[in-house]
Amino acid sequence: MGFWLLVLAHVIADFLLQGRNTARKKDQGRLSGYILHAVLVLGTFLVLFAQMLHPRLVLTLTVLSLLHIGQDAIKGFITRKLGSCSEAIVFLVDQGLHLLVLLCYWVYWLPINGSLPVVRWSLAGVLPEPGRSWFMQTILPMLNEDLVITLAIFIAVIYGGAVFVRKILDTSPVSLSADNERSIGRILDTGRYIGMVERMILLIFIAMDAFGAVAFVLTAKSIARYQELNQKEFAEYYLVGTLSSTAVALLGGVLLRYLYSLS
Repeated sequence: MGFWLLVLAHVIADFLLQGRNTARKKDQGRLSGYILHAVLVLGTFLVLFAQMLHPRLVLTLTVLSLLHIGQDAIKGFITRKLGSCSEAIVFLVDQGLHLLVLLCYWVYWLPINGSLPVVRWSLAGVLPEPGRSWFMQTILPMLNEDLVITLAIFIAVIYGGAVFVRKILDTSPVSLSADNERSIGRILDTGRYIGMVERMILLIFIAMDAFGAVAFVLTAKSIARYQELNQKEFAEYYLVGTLSSTAVALLGGVLLRYLYSLS
């Protein structure tokens, strides 16, 4: 379960806890954005591994967090050099490299075995004693492998998928004309949340082997946009976003079913 705990910490820090302001500072190459994100990444690692913390693990998790930030800095530099036309590809490569680093860390460096002394810190100094006891005794023991895998994939598909779809739309040659500025604003404001709910529902249906229900979700979404779909450029823009979002949900659902079959 160690690898999937690392993945869960990664997606929480990258997609749930990283706000738009922090991401914008990183995109601009500002040090404050990287420092804040480094703190979030390390803090998430420490919380999820709180039951098995010891000095060597804390040290290696700190190094892992610094590697994460270093990779983000390189990604930001490359994106600024190449421009927005490559953001979707850079995003996928960056996330793939993050997972590769986590896999290498889990295989070669994760020091969780019987030969190392484990000092249970119980998040001393971070939470008051009642909170520490409740967190350590109630929440962490619930994190079995199936739950950790499920949470990691759901967060990656729902929240990470929103980032990916946005970058696909920014990269795509399909765009809306100035006459549709108001439509663009509505899409940016509401489309993100509609897409998140859509991917969550699709992921649940696929995990339950209810592939037929996928068509129902897509049909319901299209009906809601029926009037706007009469405009060719809006229809193309809508299709790029919807198909990208659906592809993310399908890949996540298939991966989830495959991992369930292994357990």
